[in-house]
Amino acid sequence: FATEHVALAAEAAHEASKAWARRSRQERFEQLLRLRSALAGRADELADAIVLETGKLRTEAIGEVNSLIGRFDLVRTAIDKDLREGGVPGFPGEQLRYHPLGVVGVIGPFK
Repeated sequence: FATEHVALAAEAAHEASKAWARRSRQERFEQLLRLRSALAGRADELADAIVLETGKLRTEAIGEVNSLIGRFDLVRTAIDKDLREGGVPGFPGEQLRYHPLGVVGVIGPFK
């Protein structure tokens, strides 16, 4: 990818994040469940792409895809447990609120 592609992708993600931020937590998770379902439906294809891009064994690539799909439920459980808005124990009058961070970038070890 050229630097311009990264900038265009970040700009597109920033624009999409505005509508995403207006969604409730439940609406966001419903969309993520759609993504999980799409990933599961293409698990073999994704595993093949990982093999081609990284040189991993196919069994490892399948494990990686299955791990990704399984993380949706793990993250949902953690969010429901840890992200509770409202009063802060021991700090009368203080309120805890969570807001989407927006676009973030990740630099990975593979092309």
